[in-house]
Amino acid sequence: LLILPITVYWQTVFHEYGFRDDYAHLREVREEPGKLFNFTASNGRPVYGAVLESSLKPVYDVSDLPLLRLTGAVLLTAAAVSRGGGWRRAGWADGEALGVALATTLLPGAQVAIGWAIAWPIVLSMVFSLAGFAAVEAYLASPTRRRLPYVAAGVALYFVAGLTYQSTALFAVVPL
Repeated sequence: LLILPITVYWQTVFHEYGFRDDYAHLREVREEPGKLFNFTASNGRPVYGAVLESSLKPVYDVSDLPLLRLTGAVLLTAAAVSRGGGWRRAGWADGEALGVALATTLLPGAQVAIGWAIAWPIVLSMVFSLAGFAAVEAYLASPTRRRLPYVAAGVALYFVAGLTYQSTALFAVVPL
């Protein structure tokens, strides 16, 4: 589970290329600091804009974009490990949980998120929402005196996921 997503996406991650929006965002970060953040914040995605703008600042060339795609691939792998563990805890057989977790890393949305350098925060949003879901699960399993921190953490993580990329925050945990 840890090796397959990186292996499958290896050529995509490390090939030297960029899409039109990659170039446009790189230019904006260099020539108009804050514009990308302001635009994404106006669309309800301030965390997306903040992390994207901060991750593009050290990128000077197309040859630097693989680091962003690798970040997305690593986050996607972390999400798959989290999902697989969640399904195992829910009573799924090890093979089924592993198979479905691996399959989710190969879905078209995952392929887009890995192939497009500026899409890595979308995968970050999914990780936030999965962490929020895990916090709520911990709330349900905890003794009554210690439930409030789990609820607060779950709400905060869902909120951050929604401020990163709303649709990911809403639908990342549906298969569970």
